[in-house]
Amino acid sequence: MLRKARTDIWIGGGWGIDALIGEQTRDHRDSALQASPEPSRPLVYPASAFVTGRIGGTTVPCLSAEQQVHFHQGYEPADRDRHGMAQLRRVFGITTHF
Repeated sequence: MLRKARTDIWIGGGWGIDALIGEQTRDHRDSALQASPEPSRPLVYPASAFVTGRIGGTTVPCLSAEQQVHFHQGYEPADRDRHGMAQLRRVFGITTHF
């Protein structure tokens, strides 16, 4: 639906991490998409912040592993956040802050 509307989206958070890994690693309470609370404010990130991943056999645009780590900072992590960072370390060998 969003592709038909020519809306640019990138998946982040738990579903975004699973898309990067290419498999669902945990249950998710939410959908794979969250709209920005301020759609009129454009977000500007380098092109390297966006990659493609796979959810259920479908290729989807998502945030890079590095951007996932960046967005998981500045708050007390929940178990699901720790799980996601562990998956990024396991698959990509990158450093995370928790």
